Amino acid sequence: MLKLQLTANAVKDLMEGKQLTAVILQILSTKKVGSVTGAERYQALISDGTYSYGYAMLATQLNGLVTSRQLEDYSIVRVNNPIVKTINKQGKEEKRTVVLRDLEILKRGLEVGRRVGDPVKWTPGASKAASKPQAPAPPLDALSALKILGFIDPQCLYESD
Repeated sequence: MLKLQLTANAVKDLMEGKQLTAVILQILSTKKVGSVTGAERYQALISDGTYSYGYAMLATQLNGLVTSRQLEDYSIVRVNNPIVKTINKQGKEEKRTVVLRDLEILKRGLEVGRRVGDPVKWTPGASKAASKPQAPAPPLDALSALKILGFIDPQCLYESD
């Protein structure tokens, strides 16, 4: 069985402007979106296993992969030379779009059958929040744990004179 590993932090690196020549990503879903030119366009939700990003657009020459159902939800793909375009609309926040022009399906979604990793939605600054380790909760003593679990009624713990 062929085991494929997603390119670690590829989504974060792309969004931070790094030029990547080839990345292995998972396509979590695709959907047909409207187009100014009238041609069919497909938007994809991509993941690197750590981060996901919903503004990825397939180049129109790749539409056949979606319509023929070769490119399915959960497919693992190699994307060669991904491009990130920044769109500025007056009075609105800038939006980044990952353009997928050269894509090779490494493993079909039906074979994978699930999301790889536990990706969180990438937003500016998300990498800082995701990389901060959280302090573990302090350990509970046995009595507190039993109270929380409902094995001991807290009212019964008071000493009588």
